[in-house]
Formats: sequence, C-alpha cells, structure tokens
Amino acid sequence: MIKKIIHTGDFYRQSIIALHGWTGDEGSMEPITKAIRVPNTRWILPQAPYPLEQKGFSWFSGSGESGWKFQKSFNLLDKIIERERE
Repeated sequence: MIKKIIHTGDFYRQSIIALHGWTGDEGSMEPITKAIRVPNTRWILPQAPYPLEQKGFSWFSGSGESGWKFQKSFNLLDKIIERERE
C-alpha cells in the first residue's frame, strides 16, 4: 500500500521507491528524502504489507517452520512499478 508520495521540485524526472526496514512504516524513509536532496524526484514511500506483533511492518512474514510469506510484497512493488510506467 502506498502511503506517502513526496515531490522534490515542481516537476519530476525520476522516481525512487524507498523501502523501509524491519518495524518501519511509510514515514521511516521521509528523513532520507530530505537528507539526500535529489532534485526533481518523485519519492514513493510504500508501507510493507505484513503488520508485526510489536509495532511496524515487514516485507515478509512467517518462519522457517511455517514457511515464509512474501508474495504481497512482490505484488505491491509490481503495482507501483506499473503505475510509474503509465
């Protein structure tokens, strides 16, 4: 799920998909968008699809015993890339 989009400049020539880490969310990468200062960029800050028990979100779920789930993450990233190609 795309939660946040940030534009640097009045128009954008490129897009960057910034993925947060373990227990992060769509706001985790916002400081990076400001620190890196890439001009005329569309920053796409998705939230990982798997909620964690403690807090935050993950790009995968499961365990070695039960198996790993990650297809929702691939589907989300595919959808983002397709939208950017339009």
